[in-house]
Amino acid sequence: PALPAVAVLPFANLSSDPENEFLSDGITDEIIYTLGRVDGLRVAGRASCFSLKGQKLDAGTVGRRLDVTSVVDGSVRRAGNRVRVTAQLMNAHDGYQLWSDRFDRDLDDIFALQDEIARAIVDRLELTLGLRAAGPLIAPPTDDLEAYQLYLRGREAVQQRSPASMRRGVEFFRQALARDPGYARAYVGLAEAYNGLGAYQYTSTVDARRNAEEALNAAERADPTLASVHLFRGQCKLYLGPKWDAAGDDLREA
Repeated sequence: PALPAVAVLPFANLSSDPENEFLSDGITDEIIYTLGRVDGLRVAGRASCFSLKGQKLDAGTVGRRLDVTSVVDGSVRRAGNRVRVTAQLMNAHDGYQLWSDRFDRDLDDIFALQDEIARAIVDRLELTLGLRAAGPLIAPPTDDLEAYQLYLRGREAVQQRSPASMRRGVEFFRQALARDPGYARAYVGLAEAYNGLGAYQYTSTVDARRNAEEALNAAERADPTLASVHLFRGQCKLYLGPKWDAAGDDLREA
């Protein structure tokens, strides 16, 4: 039988400050990332999900476009250090709501909140994975909330893919690393930014490659389990040379 498949649409930012878009996008990112680690569940990739941002499509249309059986969407509202997240899971075949909930938390609890949402979705899909006996689905990547928010701002900036935004992303990641020098995913973010700057000819490919390789080596020392280290190392070789013919080894490892 076909595996259950889910798409997580970008959560809407309902905060009064549009600058908080990075937080709603970041929460969406984390839920996609977390569900993607669950055995027996297919998850639509980030690029596919974010291509539908702001389109307000019904669950059936999303299901047909992304070939999924369920759709998650929601919203994020931030006020000071408090955040309210609403989420719902819908059947893509008939549009019926399978589950919905509202979560009010301090930002300090953001990782526990993301874990709680992901666990509720998995439980509602009735996957027999023994998750209740398992540890958290999300292992906090940093203990520093400010570093995490800087990382999310860096991710948002790099995804915009302009010269200015990618350089802004580099600065956000470096600020995050100044607060937490062991933050592996912030190093990976740096590598992605440098790969983009070099591939789009916004900076010297030699400098971009050197900076990306340094960031990836640091990320691997901090957390050797990250598949994204191998992904962006392969991209670095492919786009920035001269070892492009060895990129396949890294991509297979990823």
